[in-house]
Parts: sequence; C-alpha cells; structure tokens
Amino acid sequence: MSVFKEINHIHCIGIGGIGLSALARFFLSEGKIVSGSDLHDSRIIQELIKEGAAVQIGHGVLPENVQAVVYSEAISKDNPERLEASGLLCMNYFDALGEISKAYTVLAVAGSHGKTTSTAMLGFLLQEYGLDPTVLLGSTVPQFGNKNFRKGQSKYLVLEACEYRRNFLSLHPDILGITNIEFEHPDYFKDEADYKRAFKELEAQSGRVVKLMEYKGILKIPGEHNMQNAALAASMAHAIGIEDFSPLERFEGTERRFQYRGNWKGAHVIDDYAHHPTEIQVTIETARHEHPKKRIIAVFQAHQHSRTRVFLDEFIKALSLADMVIIPNIYATRDSAEDKSAISSEDFANALSSASIEVAYTASLSDTTVFLDQNLSEEDLLLVMGAGDVNKILPKSMTVHAKMG
Repeated sequence: MSVFKEINHIHCIGIGGIGLSALARFFLSEGKIVSGSDLHDSRIIQELIKEGAAVQIGHGVLPENVQAVVYSEAISKDNPERLEASGLLCMNYFDALGEISKAYTVLAVAGSHGKTTSTAMLGFLLQEYGLDPTVLLGSTVPQFGNKNFRKGQSKYLVLEACEYRRNFLSLHPDILGITNIEFEHPDYFKDEADYKRAFKELEAQSGRVVKLMEYKGILKIPGEHNMQNAALAASMAHAIGIEDFSPLERFEGTERRFQYRGNWKGAHVIDDYAHHPTEIQVTIETARHEHPKKRIIAVFQAHQHSRTRVFLDEFIKALSLADMVIIPNIYATRDSAEDKSAISSEDFANALSSASIEVAYTASLSDTTVFLDQNLSEEDLLLVMGAGDVNKILPKSMTVHAKMG
C-alpha cells in the first residue's frame, strides 16, 4: 500500500517539470489537494491551475495543512520549502513514483533513447485494446488529451524509468522493457561499465524483462528508430496478452519528438528533444530522408557543459551531417564551476568550425532568433534540437501547426 493513501494534501516543489507535473496530475485524479511551486510560469503550470492545483511562482513557504512534500531532482537541499518540510513525509519525484506504483501492475520502459515515445506507444496500445491504463511519461501526447498523464481505472500502470542517479531503482516493474543502452549522464556515472551495471540492477528487481519482437506495421511518425520503439511497445503489450498491434499505425507521436512546428520565413521547422550525439544523428538522418532536397540548418543547444565536454568528438561527428549548425548558449544544469570552465558554447562552436563544419555562434537564444529571421528561406528545413529551452527561439509570429508540405 502506498504511503500516500491516507495523505490528503500534497505539495510539489518544481511542479512545472515534465515529470513532477504528471505526478501532480495523478494526485489530482486521486482527489488529493495539490499545491506546488516553481521558479517560472509555464503552459503546464497554467494547465495545472485550471485542473485544480494551487501554484505559486517562486519558492517561499509551504501552504497550511500540507501533509506531504514531493520535490523534483532539480530542487536543492537548501530550498526553503524543502527545509520547512522537515518532519513531514518528504521525498523526491522518483521515490514518490515508486510509492504509487506499489498499487499497480507496472510496465516500465527504460533505456538511453526512445523511452518517452515507447512509453506513449505502449500506453496507447493498452488504451486502444480496452485495458484502460494509467500512464505517466516525460512528454505530452496528443492522444492523451495533450497531457503527460492518462488516468486509467485498471490495474495497469505504464511509465518510463529514468536511469539518472539510478533513479529507476525506486521501481520494481512487473514487466520491464529496455529500448537500448548507450553511455549517458557522464556527470553521474563513472564510466560505461557503471552505466550498464545500473540497468542490470534494475533487471534484477523486475518480474520479467521482455525480449524484443519484430514490428511489421506502418507508422505515422517517421524514422527507423520509431519502428524500434514500436517493436518494444508491441513486445511489452504481447507480454500481457495483446496480439493486435495495428493501433500503433494511428499513433501521432509526442511533443518535441520530431514535432513539426510550422513555417518560418517559408522554412519547415522541426522541434526535437535530441541532446545526445546518437539522438542528434538520428534526427538529422530522418530529416534528410524525409526532405532530401532541403538545406538542413540545425540549431543545437547543448545540455550541460559536462556532457558537451565528454561527448565533444561525437557531437562534432553527428552535427557534421547538417548543412549548417547554429550554436547558442549551453543549457547549464547540474554543472559545477569546473564543468562550466572546461568548455563554453563558443569553444564548442570553434571546435565545429575547426572540423570544417559551417557554423554560426549566436551566444544567446534571442540572437539566434534574429539570425534565423534574417537567413531562413523556403529552401531550408530548420531542426531545433536540445533538452533545454532552445525552442524559445521560435517567434510567436511563426505560422504554427501548418500542414507539412
């Protein structure tokens, strides 16, 4: 039984985050009083307010009568609300996810790449098959009402399992699927062996690890990698008795996964979460395959100085597949002063230039917007890539959600 069963009022610190906002929605769906705080307002926060959450912008004091506090990975130990929560039930997002999962049959998707899409596909399959799953994932899904959460009434809980800091070990999945394993998060894992060891630990505490079966259907969303994501979703669905995978042909994708945003100065704009070299390579290759006659301009906002330094050669190789690369600021998160001094965004741009890649260093997102507004044309396909706030470069005047031509 979850420790939250008898809790009435839960406060979420960092409620605007893609993970914690889904958990907040889960608590709201359970009839809990949900409050929260975040440093910045956002579309997700405004949606949560409409759904019944009381959200304050900025971190201050806890509301009255709070019984439990859940905080995101980004919240520091000296956060005033965390400090005030001393004596209350207080845990991070991943431990809270582990707690609520105790009441369900858990289907968890782990892996270095493709977790979100595979999780969404799996949840959609169960939904279409009539199994009414609860789904929590790290992106919004059109077929889940453009939310990162789906409330179900059955025993099934579908979620993605994040390996960072071994956070997925808070889960004990009944069925585990792994998309792929490629070294990531060098700011935490010592090396590739340590990274792989974490997945072995998760496998050891899972009821069943599925073997990948072939998916022979068709998909609306492009790319060979999505066929592999569909194969994992089908394999996990098969593990609970589903034989018909045809609903995947109607799956419409998730936010910021090769998502068409519209036209800017006549150029098609694709927004993607890619922040690892392999993801960048796949995104550019997919764009090239889908639009072979377009000039591909890639705006890449590196995520973390530490990742940029460790994977610099791999980033150069992946970005060389574009016709032109634009480098704004590095999105700094969890970076130490040493990490930040080791490589700057200008250093990154210079390294690309030294490798004979056509590159423009724009330093900031606002300067990137100005540069693109002056240089884009209908001959171009613009890829906006990164796990930070890079899509803020897109102007409000852009033709949004126009049909891809």
